[in-house]
Amino acid sequence: MRTQQESKIVYSQFRTLLNNLGFISTMGQTKLKRAIIIHLFLALPLLINAQEDYNNYAGLWYFEDMVYQPMIRTVQLYPEEAPLSPAFISLSSNTSLFCSFDDLSGGFRDYYFTLIHCTHDWKASDLHSSEYLKGFQELNINNSESSFNTKVAYTNYRFSFPNEEMQLAISGNYLLLVYEDANQDQPVFTKRFVVYEELIRFASRVKEATIVSDSRYKQEVDFTVVHPYYSIVNPYTEFHLTVLQNNRWDNAITDLSPVYVKNNEIVYDHDTENNFDGGNEYRWIDLKSIRSVSDQVGLIQMEGGVFHAYLLPDPKRTFDIYRSDRDINGRFLIRNSDGFDDFLESDYVYVHFELPVDHPYQNASVYVSGDLSMNSYSRENRMQYDSNSKSYKLVMQLKQGYYNYLYLVKDNEERFGKVDLMEGNHFATENQYTVFAYNFDVSRFYDRVVGVLFTDSFNR
Repeated sequence: MRTQQESKIVYSQFRTLLNNLGFISTMGQTKLKRAIIIHLFLALPLLINAQEDYNNYAGLWYFEDMVYQPMIRTVQLYPEEAPLSPAFISLSSNTSLFCSFDDLSGGFRDYYFTLIHCTHDWKASDLHSSEYLKGFQELNINNSESSFNTKVAYTNYRFSFPNEEMQLAISGNYLLLVYEDANQDQPVFTKRFVVYEELIRFASRVKEATIVSDSRYKQEVDFTVVHPYYSIVNPYTEFHLTVLQNNRWDNAITDLSPVYVKNNEIVYDHDTENNFDGGNEYRWIDLKSIRSVSDQVGLIQMEGGVFHAYLLPDPKRTFDIYRSDRDINGRFLIRNSDGFDDFLESDYVYVHFELPVDHPYQNASVYVSGDLSMNSYSRENRMQYDSNSKSYKLVMQLKQGYYNYLYLVKDNEERFGKVDLMEGNHFATENQYTVFAYNFDVSRFYDRVVGVLFTDSFNR
């Protein structure tokens, strides 16, 4: 399967080839021109797919949660004073989003940020930044401090938005882009967030799946959009919905069609299209202290001048009876019980994960998933099979705190990882669900977030 980076290279080569073709034609080299045309014809399917991938990024960055520089760690984005809440805020509120990240390369760098308005399916919208931002279009990140009392030195950067210098004018999907030296071709990281309005209401119910064979394993998210005071002209073409489970975008359900429309109600009561795997409660790591071990940590010791934490081997839970452990649904919280300043005194620890499995999976990979890895599928959170110990292993560098995680198995051809092979699947699992309603504003040509539903699987 072609990676995003490979797609970028292919598309760049395609554009260069077209430029060369134009140049060659002016030089009158007919045979060479014909050879290039034949080459383009044979490569057309690959080039079309490459262009589709190219539309999902701008310059050297993508419209998704991603870190682009290897020394950047612990990227957080959440409403101020609510570190366990997702980065979703109301347009009419005075709530700001707080962002924090660490640079382990040391020193102080000149970082900037800007906000990019997106379509409902996370592509760049056609709006100019002046149409959705009031005030400055980019800002320098000037709040930075060095760590102290830590074995791993780092610089912590913090900022909040909207603020007095930059305000949001409209709702929608947004991408936070942080970059270096006021140059957007030097991206540091990107993070998604959503700004919503409350122009419609929802009636909802989360229950076990209607299909009997799935009822013990899946959860069905049924809901009705109620809009007596907001006009939705065409709910089939200009109205879009996205359903998230535990704030994950990788397995989001998008573009559900209405079951039926009546008066001021749009009903989405499907049997299969709106089903999620129930999964299991998240596993957890308590690294708030490095002076003592918690229940899940077998050993903490100094190696090469830095701390290493060896987790107890995690058992597969595929066929275990469901147990209702409390979790924070994949989030993490930076905390340091050994010091006073969570941001600057929390040390970095090399965390060793181990998952015993008799045989490695063929044509599939195992990932440590959760906000600790941005719910991504990259080398940084992909486990490697060790035939000597008959287990999957991974070492991740994490800042002191409390973390949730799951083990997902992702087939190499699939879009996202599955939870059932390692964690088990239970309809009784507590999961949080978010439904965003997007309506295309024909007067201003953008996808407006006209409503949001927050619910969970206990809403039965």
